[in-house]
Amino acid sequence: MSQAEVVLDTTNQLLTSGTIQFVISAEATTQNTILPSGLIWIKAAIKNNVNSVCQLIDVVANAVEVKFVDNNNDRNHLLTALEPNKITKLQNGLSAIKTVKQPYASFGGRAVETDSTFYPRVSERLRHKNRCLTRWDYERIILEAFPKVHQVKCIPHAKENAWLAPGHVLIVVIPDLKNKNMANPLEPKVDADTISSITDYVNKRSGMQVSIKIKNPTYQKVRVDFKVKFHLGNEFNYHKTKLDRAIIEFLSPWAYQSDRNLSFGGKIYKSVLLDFVEELPYVDYVTDFKMYSPIANTTNYNDINEVQPFTPDAILVSDSAHTIAIAP
Repeated sequence: MSQAEVVLDTTNQLLTSGTIQFVISAEATTQNTILPSGLIWIKAAIKNNVNSVCQLIDVVANAVEVKFVDNNNDRNHLLTALEPNKITKLQNGLSAIKTVKQPYASFGGRAVETDSTFYPRVSERLRHKNRCLTRWDYERIILEAFPKVHQVKCIPHAKENAWLAPGHVLIVVIPDLKNKNMANPLEPKVDADTISSITDYVNKRSGMQVSIKIKNPTYQKVRVDFKVKFHLGNEFNYHKTKLDRAIIEFLSPWAYQSDRNLSFGGKIYKSVLLDFVEELPYVDYVTDFKMYSPIANTTNYNDINEVQPFTPDAILVSDSAHTIAIAP
């Protein structure tokens, strides 16, 4: 498929979620030898550097983008995203359309500015004068210009894998968690297109001698391994899954509660986790309780009593699953 056949691409070459419209070439055929015949198959491939592109969540056909129209709605309407599957039909039905699906939450939009948001915004603008000089300037300028970004941490005189680097600025960004369209809800990340836009935006407002790097957080996983005995009458497999979910929610509450934020730094104590598990109403007793937090790309599983981030750009999160066995 040539570039001329791509009519519209709001994904910026698959760097962010969006729609792609293209014209099917006259040479396309429905006679296939590998895949089922009767359909035109489209292939998208990456020749190298596969890990440098965004994760693919889903691909659907016949997609359209709809926009909210304000009909004197509540001013707080845009404070939260429209949950998936809320739109199920057209306002004016069409016989050619059988079903309407909304598989993902809404995106974009901003609530109407009020006095409580206007005065801080103006005060911040008067302070930084749209120039990135201090750590505070970088953080406030990015938050104001990019509504998709919810938290920013600026680490001056640092770059990736070097925490003492004069002339460098490392900026860590966290997406707005009200948008639940994440590939991995336990490790929310800003898409590559937004990171590129932030980089360009900040470079225009900072000194020429400053080297700036925008990145997602390093997510440091915490895993527990233990044996448990449930109270009589509680089926093991069901409550094992329930317990695993409870631990994940305890370690990463922001993935399930919209009013909770991710936080850099901090510590997690094994004793606190053990107490949490033992206090659950369906748990009788726990044995052989261990906690791990291996460094990325290693298999260093050593039992530890407390864990804290290894690097300034790291955030402690729950592993996707914990090891839970039945106690004797």
